[in-house]
Amino acid sequence: AEVVYQVFVDRFANGDLSNDLKNVPDWQTDQLKTGQAYDLYKWRHGGDLQGVISRLGYIKDLGATAIWLSPIMYNSGGEYDGYSTTDMTKVDPNFGNDLLFRRLVSEAHKIGLRVILDVVINHAKADGFKYANTPTIDEATSCTLDAEDAYWNHTIDKSEGGWSSGNRSELQFEDSKLPHYLRSPDFFARCGAKDYFRPLGIRANSLDPNNNTAFEAYNLWPEWFLAEMIEFNTMHRGFQELYTNLLLYWIAYADIDGFRLDAAAHVSADFTAYISVHSRYYAKQLGKDNFYLIGEVLLPQAFRYLYVGNIPQSQISAKCAAHAMCKMLEGDCCPTE
Repeated sequence: AEVVYQVFVDRFANGDLSNDLKNVPDWQTDQLKTGQAYDLYKWRHGGDLQGVISRLGYIKDLGATAIWLSPIMYNSGGEYDGYSTTDMTKVDPNFGNDLLFRRLVSEAHKIGLRVILDVVINHAKADGFKYANTPTIDEATSCTLDAEDAYWNHTIDKSEGGWSSGNRSELQFEDSKLPHYLRSPDFFARCGAKDYFRPLGIRANSLDPNNNTAFEAYNLWPEWFLAEMIEFNTMHRGFQELYTNLLLYWIAYADIDGFRLDAAAHVSADFTAYISVHSRYYAKQLGKDNFYLIGEVLLPQAFRYLYVGNIPQSQISAKCAAHAMCKMLEGDCCPTE
């Protein structure tokens, strides 16, 4: 058993004043100049990895055995919470740098603390990255339902960018801060914002959660949080491999002990299975026999059944996840698919 202490990095401890303004939103810079802190609650407050290092002993003395860090990867908009990740290959400069993160994990291990990193796997957000044309309600609804039909009925070609739909919209990559490794249209769902999804002509938030397909379509395919958080096409095999490899890098580089998968209910079940299989297998090769994984599923009970196994067997097989996990879930064999 583990006693996990959650650390929201920006609001925890400021250990290095020199990096406080390295990556803050433009509007925060303007408010600092004028002294009018209208949005103080949304400011970056200066918490960083050095601050976490300075409080490791305090956390240990509380009886914790592990710490869960909020997302720390670079986000081009400078948002304090970390859930608007732009680039998974580097630590946000307001929090520190890659070497400091590795040192944090090392110092935690010295006193018997494991480190779990919160990672964003549902979407990307970057300055200048947006839809070339805003989808209409009809386009968003048709695109989303096409995707759901392909997902449940196995008509998707994962090697060729996912499902076929003439309603998928174009994205604008040029002049954006999105890293080049993500600049493939096939890596994104491109169905539009959740507010544009109207199955049967009604607003999606009025759907019966027991209607698995329509309710899942609402939660899985549109931009569910903010329209600027562009949804990944997590059914795409190439994307699954690329993004999982980014996660594996941090296991090797920083020696972390687990991931908390943000918004796991809003990505396809085969992607969470893929991450689970490959990260646990990879970690085991590095001597980590108990690599920790947990996914966020904050949805009504009927939908949660899809993720905890309490659903008719016929529907489980349609998810393409159960057989993929097999005993590789415990790292006992090498993934071949």
